[in-house]
Amino acid sequence: MSKQLELLDLGLSISLVLREAKPLSESEVSVMLAFMKESLDIKESKTKRLFVIAMIGLAGSGKSSVAQALSEEIGATIVSYDKIRWELRKQNVGDKALGAIARGVTRWLTQQGSNVILDADFIEAEARRDLRDKIRQKDASVVFVRTYADLDVIITRLKQKPDAKISEMANMLFKHYRVVGTKGRKRLVPRELSRILLLTSDIDTTKSEDWQRKVKVFAQELLSS
Repeated sequence: MSKQLELLDLGLSISLVLREAKPLSESEVSVMLAFMKESLDIKESKTKRLFVIAMIGLAGSGKSSVAQALSEEIGATIVSYDKIRWELRKQNVGDKALGAIARGVTRWLTQQGSNVILDADFIEAEARRDLRDKIRQKDASVVFVRTYADLDVIITRLKQKPDAKISEMANMLFKHYRVVGTKGRKRLVPRELSRILLLTSDIDTTKSEDWQRKVKVFAQELLSS
């Protein structure tokens, strides 16, 4: 029986989920369960120990593509913040509990023995600290993967999407990048992030063959650790 069917047959292990979701209201728990039923594609872990991998990157930087490729390589379930947000809006619930719902689902998945990839943007240092502190070390090791690309590539990607997030990208641009160089020769480069928080891999997604190769190398590191 597949993990997906097991999840449904067990009624989503509701008692465990509710215990992990104590701070949530009844409507927010309803959102969590709906997200788990409809959006989780549970993968069997291929690693020796469990990982929670949190993505960092602008809209259009390739977070979801890298997350999907890494998921296939190491056996990891993707928790999409966009899909949780969609479920919150569908049920007319505010997104204040978005992070708590994602953490509840993550804790449930790690306790089922699944690696997790959080498809979101953990650029804020406080969000990274909060995740590291609230995911118990005994459940899984928390690591971060940052994606970036040339700005013209990011804009082209966003224009090709029906739900283009160009304004969102523009608002977050200088949290991710800084300007270097002299007048007339300026360019954007990714900002340095704290190594204390275990930024495990930087992946430039400008060229498809390059980032796919780097994902495989990183996956091998996780598989052998």
